[in-house]
Amino acid sequence: MASVIAVFNEKGGVGKTTTLLTLAAGLDLVGQRQNKNWRILVVDADQQVNTTQMLTGRADFGAGKSLTCLYENNLYQADQLAAAIIPSLWSANIDVIPGDRSLQEVPSRQVLLPRGDYRLSDVIKEIAAQYDYVLFDTNPKWDALSVAVFLASQWAVVPVDLRQFAIQGLSYMITTLIQKKREYRHPDFNILGILITRFNDQLVGMRSDIEVLRRHDRLGSLLFSGQIPESIVVDYAQREGLSLFEHAPRSKVALAYARFVGEVLGREANT
Repeated sequence: MASVIAVFNEKGGVGKTTTLLTLAAGLDLVGQRQNKNWRILVVDADQQVNTTQMLTGRADFGAGKSLTCLYENNLYQADQLAAAIIPSLWSANIDVIPGDRSLQEVPSRQVLLPRGDYRLSDVIKEIAAQYDYVLFDTNPKWDALSVAVFLASQWAVVPVDLRQFAIQGLSYMITTLIQKKREYRHPDFNILGILITRFNDQLVGMRSDIEVLRRHDRLGSLLFSGQIPESIVVDYAQREGLSLFEHAPRSKVALAYARFVGEVLGREANT
């Protein structure tokens, strides 16, 4: 059965999509090196569809051939969503369920449909049997579709840019996830960790902010051990439509993400 990981944050510009994409590419590389060839499914639940654009080279799949198809009718089944799966351009081991701009209409539909909150979870359980990892990119705004992704997931990774996300805001995001776990009685869900992104050692106060986080009674234990440095390499890789590991595998940012992928695997195995 696949491990299902969602990348959540209620703010844009914190490296959420970059983290999701690099986690997918990193898991693929680890699987190949270990001769396991893990199969990875990336689900784009973000109406900005940047993940879809990066992995497929296009963002115009339409509602019927994207995640939106699951919310078009009262009746639904796994085959309906499975038909939307396409191979990525990055690796034969990575498949994609594309996002679409029409995802912005899903929350208003979802609350009216039978098992609206749970239908994504229902079908992903079937589809995930064919994969080792299922990874969700999410909308930066918490809405009904965020709830659906939460219910379909086992793990959450929360990327944070300390320059724009105060500790109070991060605490609110973590509290939201914990409250939803209780509210929806989802005992299989856990927070895998908080990842500090766009780290710049030259900015006054950033390192001290990290130390404050590490000492925080609720958040400290969730922090991943390393930080992802701010780097123009990320922008260049995105322009070329490549993963960081393909574009600049020896760059500081790629090496930092490689350590993050290793830590994800370690935490997953030990939790």
